[in-house]
Amino acid sequence: MLNAEAFTIFLSIISPEKLADALNRIGIKMNWDRLGSIQPMREAFETDKTRETAKAIQEFLTQFGRKRNKIAHTGSSGVVVNESELEQLLKFFRVFARGLCGLIETEIGTLIPK
Repeated sequence: MLNAEAFTIFLSIISPEKLADALNRIGIKMNWDRLGSIQPMREAFETDKTRETAKAIQEFLTQFGRKRNKIAHTGSSGVVVNESELEQLLKFFRVFARGLCGLIETEIGTLIPK
């Protein structure tokens, strides 16, 4: 059974810690290195090493959360998101979403008795 509260916490602000906590609440361990090993993710960050990419993913989510908070709490004044940044966000979240879904599907497969 999915825990709606876990995902409410996650959706309130995206951060590496809150994502890991939300997944942990449904029995899934967040494996940043696994996400960092995905080739399209490495390409998105222009990195070669798994751990380096994993850290870049976490930092990207942290920065995204800060920007989201600034907009949410002060309005859009003073926060400029140009076309290049928007394209970078879309590129990241496309790859990140696929990788995260793969990780969750694999972990769920280990939790369900055969």
